[in-house]
Amino acid sequence: MTPQARQVWLEHGEAFFDIAHDAKRPFVVHAGKQTVTVLGTKFSLYRDGDKLRVAVLEGRVQVQADQNRPAVLTRADTALADAGNLLLTKLSPQQLAASLGWLQGKLVFNEVSLAEAARQFNRYGRKQLVIKDDAASRILIGGVFDAANVEAFARLLHAGFGLQVQVHNEEIQISSPAS
Repeated sequence: MTPQARQVWLEHGEAFFDIAHDAKRPFVVHAGKQTVTVLGTKFSLYRDGDKLRVAVLEGRVQVQADQNRPAVLTRADTALADAGNLLLTKLSPQQLAASLGWLQGKLVFNEVSLAEAARQFNRYGRKQLVIKDDAASRILIGGVFDAANVEAFARLLHAGFGLQVQVHNEEIQISSPAS
C-alpha cells in the first residue's frame, strides 16, 4: 500500500476480495500477465499457472489479459484469461453461488470429470486423491461436497460408481473395478 495505489500479487490459488472504490488509490491485483483493477466490488479470483478466473459478486472490475484491451465485468460476470486470451460469460445465480461455494468450505460440481474434481479436492487437503486409470478419470461428477472431507467423497465414489478405493498414508487411490 502506498499513497498512490493498493496492490496485491496472487501467485496461485483462490482469493475473495471486498474492496471499497477509491479513485485516488486504485486496488490492483497482479496475477501473472493478467491484472484486475477494482472499481468498487466483491469478487473472487482463482489462479492456476497462467490461467485466471474472475467472478464478480457485485460491483465492477476491469480485467486485462496480457497486452489486450481491458474488459469491464459487472455482477454475475466471469472472465477466463489464459495466454493473452479473455473469455467473458454471464453466470446464473446458481452458477455464481457455486463458484463461491469454497467460501463456505464447499466444492460444487456440475458435470465435471472425476479428474477435475480430484484436482479441486487436492487443493484443500493434505490427503490427496489419485485417479489411477483413464476410465475412472472421465466419470462425470455432480453435487455439493465438503472440501475438507475427501474420505467421505471417496466413500461416495465407491458406493455410487463401484470404484475401488485404497488408502495409502496421505493418498487415496481411486480406480475402476477390476474386470
